[in-house]
Amino acid sequence: MKKKIFWILYVFYLVVLGKLIFTYAYNEHIKNKVRENTYTGHAEALTFANFYQPYIAYYNRGNIFYNNGNYDEAIKEYNKALKCHLPDKKECSIRINLALSIIGKIPSDYDAPDKIDATIATLKEAREVLLPDNCANDEGTGHSSEAEKLKKEIDDLIKELEQKKEEQSQDDQNQDDQNQDDQNQDDQKQDDQNTTEDEEEQHINDLEQQFIDQQAESYEEREEEMQSMQELYNYDFNFDNDGIW
Repeated sequence: MKKKIFWILYVFYLVVLGKLIFTYAYNEHIKNKVRENTYTGHAEALTFANFYQPYIAYYNRGNIFYNNGNYDEAIKEYNKALKCHLPDKKECSIRINLALSIIGKIPSDYDAPDKIDATIATLKEAREVLLPDNCANDEGTGHSSEAEKLKKEIDDLIKELEQKKEEQSQDDQNQDDQNQDDQNQDDQKQDDQNTTEDEEEQHINDLEQQFIDQQAESYEEREEEMQSMQELYNYDFNFDNDGIW
């Protein structure tokens, strides 16, 4: 009986040991493939190989997706890993990779004027991922030096982008002010031009009126002269009813 129990325990030990060896070897094989960027297969076997520690499968699958640039799928796998029961000091490693996957979705022209707000929002999302479990904190005293380093890099980039955004806003305001000044100058030039045209038109009208006045004055003078001559020479211009002198 004791011998039978011994053999059962021995076989169980061999099975467990073989499973551990297989799991370790398979995980290392996958990770090496990923490092070499030669992994092209599927990762379902990882889940089977790590059924007793499923977070390993999700974490490794997340790494595969991350290294292949499939950040959305990587994020899903890392979030699955975080929902598992995790050994001490494993959560921060997962959170760091999750934050990097979120950052990986930022476009190359992240600092373009129309992209800055979205980039800052994404960086803040990645930053928040690092804070649980005190991997990193606002005081810079988190227990994961790598998480703290990544958080600082994120904070520096956020600060840089916010400053650039402020500078762009100031430039836009200055441009608006310049455009308004240019418009005011154009309006003033137009007003001056209109004033000049009005003055010229008024001057012409004044000259015309002056000419009319002079004509009227000359006509009156001639009328007075003719009246004087008539009185002087006593001309009598009388007509009879037939209009004969």
